[in-house]
Amino acid sequence: MNQSNGSFADVWCLRQSFVVTPESVEVRSGADVFLPCVVKHQQGNAQWTKDGFALGFDRDVPGYPRYRYAGDAAKGEHHLVIKGVTLQDDGEYQCQVGPTANASAIWAAANLTVLVSPGSISIGDVGDGEKLEVKAGQRLTLDCVVRDARPAPSVTWYRSGLRLDSALHEEEVFRSSQGRRWSVRSSLKLLPSSDDDERQFSCRALHPALEGSPTSLVASVVLSVLHPPRLPEILGYKTGEVLLEGERRLLTCMVDSGNPRPVVEWQRHGRPTGMVHDDPGGKTTLTPSAGYFYDHQEGSRMLNVTQEVTATRQEDRAVYECRVYSKLLPQPLSANVTLTVQYPPEDVTLYGPLTVAPGQVFSITCITSPANPPAEINWMIQVKCICTRIPKGEYALADDFTNSVPSKVTEDAEGGWVTSSDLTSEYVSLVNVSEVALACRSHNPASDWVVSESRVITVTIGVINGPDPATITRSKDTRNTNGKKGRMHTRTSTLCAANTANFSGVFKEPPGRPLLTLEAADGSDDPIVGFDEANRHEGMGKEEGKEEEQGDAGEEGPESAQVMRAVAGRTLKVECSSDGGNPPPTITWVLITDSCPGGFGEQQKAYFISCRLYMNREKIFANLTQVGKTTRAQAEIEVKSTDKDSEVVCEVTNPATTAPLTARITLVVLFPPLEAHSWVTPDTVEEGSKVTLVCQTSSSFPASNITWHSEGDELGTGLITRSQAAYGGTVTREYRCVIDSCMKVSESLKV
Repeated sequence: MNQSNGSFADVWCLRQSFVVTPESVEVRSGADVFLPCVVKHQQGNAQWTKDGFALGFDRDVPGYPRYRYAGDAAKGEHHLVIKGVTLQDDGEYQCQVGPTANASAIWAAANLTVLVSPGSISIGDVGDGEKLEVKAGQRLTLDCVVRDARPAPSVTWYRSGLRLDSALHEEEVFRSSQGRRWSVRSSLKLLPSSDDDERQFSCRALHPALEGSPTSLVASVVLSVLHPPRLPEILGYKTGEVLLEGERRLLTCMVDSGNPRPVVEWQRHGRPTGMVHDDPGGKTTLTPSAGYFYDHQEGSRMLNVTQEVTATRQEDRAVYECRVYSKLLPQPLSANVTLTVQYPPEDVTLYGPLTVAPGQVFSITCITSPANPPAEINWMIQVKCICTRIPKGEYALADDFTNSVPSKVTEDAEGGWVTSSDLTSEYVSLVNVSEVALACRSHNPASDWVVSESRVITVTIGVINGPDPATITRSKDTRNTNGKKGRMHTRTSTLCAANTANFSGVFKEPPGRPLLTLEAADGSDDPIVGFDEANRHEGMGKEEGKEEEQGDAGEEGPESAQVMRAVAGRTLKVECSSDGGNPPPTITWVLITDSCPGGFGEQQKAYFISCRLYMNREKIFANLTQVGKTTRAQAEIEVKSTDKDSEVVCEVTNPATTAPLTARITLVVLFPPLEAHSWVTPDTVEEGSKVTLVCQTSSSFPASNITWHSEGDELGTGLITRSQAAYGGTVTREYRCVIDSCMKVSESLKV
């Protein structure tokens, strides 16, 4: 503001006036101030005043050591310089030139405003960055107070770094307890929901003294919104999906975890398999560790708990349920799946007489062990006659018993379906027959697995020179399965015989001890797959270091036992062979068809010497062949992690053995972990503070080794713990403490 009280009567050339006048300024406390003042045609004395109080004409301004007048007084320069202004310097300043006889007094005024930045900022009584607990749906007001500033400050609010509309909060300015300063209170009204859980709300002070400052004045709180978890979701399997026996799946229960973090539990048929929760110290507790994985990233709302499942026949119709418990829930939340596992029968069993007489009514029953879906049963029948009318090697066959013998399916109390079939005497003619060889074969549509059981029935009375081959008349019901009647028709087939006179007088001799071998199916020389020499027992039933005594080949000495390493997922070729035995293994089994000599149907080799392969007490379907006097069974098996410490067993019998001759190999299965999980505690820290890195693997054998790397450099090992897990494997967990929160850490797995 410039004013002049000069008279119009003054001579213009002698009139004193301002060339430069001071202007109002705002400066931060501690800064230097320069208020300019230049007078033209100065005639009176010049001085400065502060709030009406004269500072005097002395250019050193006595009594004000930080004040002085600058410039050339002879040129009318009377600038006011204040060094290191303080709040006491705040006020109105005037540059004044006094009157003379020829000139009127003049003055020019300006305001000096000293900016004082806010002294503090806070949100209620909560410490900066601390958590504030509130229930979802409960109204909440956050009061941000910025104190002791000049001029009055203002406030802006942020949610997780995003600025909120100013209409959402109200401000109230009030006088500070410190003179000439002001404070402001900004109130933000909220209705918190689950989406606000773990969200940061911050207020920032706005003030001219803070503009351009490298730092800002901010206060924040993190809302801990108490809310129940949502319904869990199960990933990795859907009810109705078909699993084949031996298949492995990971069932993951995904939970929008709620607050407080819930307890998540997997149950099988209502019984817990494990539980995951956080203890008061924030450490993850996991019980048990076998086949159970926990994954929760700090700051994430999702909690994943994984249950490892291997499809076995015991798992068919198993109900796996994920249950979520929270103190905010009246009842636990749950989701479940029901497994469907398809598996073949383990074996078939024959029931019925071993000896019959011609004309006797009898029944042979074949029953499968449980299977899913139900197994199918086929019968194979071959007779030995005592006549000479048919040349050796030619046969006459009866009706197609494979399809005409009925079967029945019943549900097993422990799961699965049992198929049974009764082969009655009406299907087998005993005229001119000394022995009847029967085989019951069971096949499951879910796999290529075939199991069979055979039996030789002795006919007590045989005829050396019998009549012409018997004629068998059989009726077959072709009614539809829907209950409608169809036509009944009669087939007549001729039962022919081979030249095997005096068969009942053949000398019976047991077979030789079996030799069991396993090797890689692709023929590769894998150093991982092989025999464990430290536990290998050499020879055909010999104890290592001792020579086998000479004796009858049928004597039952110690069985052959070996230990072999194999890797899960590989395919092994299994072969079992046995030499000798009488009756010789040269009988051909024929699937019964409508053909007689000259038109055989499907043929399969089978022998009076029975050679069976088992793995973990389950039969292995094998291809049986005979070359010379050697009977050989061959099969392929895929090694699974569930096969650890399983035995592959070969049993050889014939009518001359009282107990099976066996050879066995124990598998030591090596398998890697399916998964590895890692997490950091805590997830947010300042540089230079400590963090703990945790890496945990799923089950493996042998135990996994864990290495940590940072930007390509390998770190040292930490605290390693191991615990027993599924399939005889080991869960490995390593803790490592790192003093550098800025590292980029990744984990790699070595087996």
